[in-house]
Order: sequence, then C-alpha cells, then structure tokens
Amino acid sequence: MNRTRTVRCVLALLLLPCAASAVDFYKASGWTAPLEYAPPVMAEAEAPGVRVGDRVFTLRESSPSPWEERAVLHDLAPNEVADPVAYLATLSGRASIDCADFVRSTVFDETRDGMRKLVELWTCPRYAKTDRGSASLETVLVTTSGGLHLSTMGEYAAFAPGRSVVKPEQEQRWRDFSKHLAICSGFDNPGCWPDADALVRADVATVSGAEQTALETIESRGAELYRQDQLAWHASDIVQADPRVKNFPVTAGWVAVPAQDRAGEVVFFRKDGSEVFPLWRVQFDANGSPTHELYQGTPPVSPLTTRLRAVETATRAYASRCNGAVNHSVMADDQGKGWIVYLLPSTSQSDTVMLGDGARLFVSADG
Repeated sequence: MNRTRTVRCVLALLLLPCAASAVDFYKASGWTAPLEYAPPVMAEAEAPGVRVGDRVFTLRESSPSPWEERAVLHDLAPNEVADPVAYLATLSGRASIDCADFVRSTVFDETRDGMRKLVELWTCPRYAKTDRGSASLETVLVTTSGGLHLSTMGEYAAFAPGRSVVKPEQEQRWRDFSKHLAICSGFDNPGCWPDADALVRADVATVSGAEQTALETIESRGAELYRQDQLAWHASDIVQADPRVKNFPVTAGWVAVPAQDRAGEVVFFRKDGSEVFPLWRVQFDANGSPTHELYQGTPPVSPLTTRLRAVETATRAYASRCNGAVNHSVMADDQGKGWIVYLLPSTSQSDTVMLGDGARLFVSADG
C-alpha cells in the first residue's frame, strides 16, 4: 500500500464528495467535459477498459494510438448498481492480469442523501505486453435510480513502483471531470435532467394568500431600493458637475423619491445650525431626462425633511457597526406607521464589490 502513497497525495483533492439533493444522473445529453477533450466517441466494440456503448474522451491534441490520457463514462447495469464494490473488483481483476505490481486502493466510500460515491486509485508501473504503465482514478456514483462509472486514466512510460507520474495538468482535468460526475441538482446543474419534459409536467407550486402578499412586498421593496439608488447616483453626478456646488456644498445628505416609470426627484440638504433645509433639487421626467435647481434664497419647506431625519436617526443608531461609506434608502413601512431605512455599504472603487454589513432599521413616523 505504501507504494501508492505519493500518487494518492497528488490526487487527494479529487476525492471530496459532491453535494447534491436529487436522485437523477447526468445522461449523454447533459454531460459536459473539460475543453481540452475532444467530443466523446461512442464505443462500438469491446476493448481493454471499454465496453460497447461507453463514451470515450481523448485529448484534442493527442494521437489516438498510442493514447496518453482518456476518460471513459459508463452507465451501470442494474446488477452493477446492486453491488458496485464487486463491480470494481471484477474490473480491477481484469486490469491486473498483465501487471505484476498492480495496486488497487479504495480512497473514498460514502453514502449521503441516498447516493453512494466510491473512488478507487489503480496503478500499474508496467504492463508486460506493452512495457508501459498507467494510473487511473475510478469514480462510481450509485442511487436506486441508476449509476455511473467514470474512469480517468493516464498512460506513461514504465515507472518504478510508488513513483508519482500524474501530471499537474492531468490532475486538473480529472478534477474537472470528477466535479461534472455528480447527481443532478436543479439548483447547481439545472440542465442535467434526463427528461426535461418532467419539469414541464410537474405540479406547479402554490402559495397562500399571505405568502403571495409577502412575495409582492419583497419584490416591491427590491425595485424601490434599486430605483432610489439609480436616482441618487445620477442626481449626485448632476449636482457635482454644476460649478455652483463649490459655494453651495451639500452638508446634510439627500433623499431620493421614485415616481412612475423613470421619473422621480432627489433633494440634497444643507445644515444651518440645528436646522436642515433643502439646497439642491434634481427632478427626472418619465423618460429619465433631468432638470435641477439651486435654492439660494429662503428655502421652501420640504416634506422630505422627515425622511432625512429618519435616515439620520438610523445612521446614529447603527454608527458603531458601520465601517466606511454608507448609502441609504428610506421608504414608508407597510402599515404607514413609520419609516424603513436601509443602510448599505458603498465604495467609489469600480473594481470593488461590497458584501455584508448592511442594515434595515425601523424609525417612527416623526423620524
């Protein structure tokens, strides 16, 4: 067993189990392979390691004879599904007939969510008839509905027992194949269902009235958040491009209020002592075309001041947890009893995506 330790370490990353939640397998129409492999050929005759009907993949740039690397995909028969260990034992027995130092190692065997996965490593330093050696990873997946066997193999010049001969690029390709050999999941692999019509014929999920209302509320809030963000973004660019902003800077934040279609308004505020007043107002019509104005005299009373107060209240309450710049959106709550304020981390760096650290706070109607 020690003779295969080095090879087994090289292939250790290939042996992690695949997470899955359904019980159907990839079929020919749903199978994909690493780009380095040519399209599969359906075997029409028996050959060492190949049975009629198997799909055989070889490297695009390699000569088919003698081949240096290949992958063979085999659909298990019912008797092979029933006892996959015996099935692999029979195959390894055939593979070892001409190899005095053949080693078969079981490196993974686990059953989870109704699926059994077995992985074995087979090595032969030298076959007497060909004077060449091989190393292969044999992966078998089995459920009550069927099974697959993937054999990824490399052929090499004869090598000393215990020596690692698997090349890094082969390891990567075999890992890719191993990832593809997984139970179908409607979330991870939606195109791998053997019968696409089954999805069409399936019963449509139903939701209760309360659930439907909740879904509609979620969709509405999501759309509102997006539109407020878009309005604030474009309005900020417009104000910053106005040369008067140097003398009339925004000092107290902003509030964005979407209307129908692409219309809406954004009001930017200034502080005067403890009071807050509108300073800039940017309006967008239904086509998204903007107009803006600067309040230089006595500012009008804005009904949006209460919204801004709600944002300030929420920001103070969450200040100890926010790191860096924060954008905000504010909207009336579902019962009309107050405000919902979203605080969302932001950045001015185009190659940076902000994840986490956002907050949703509820503020009373008076802010």
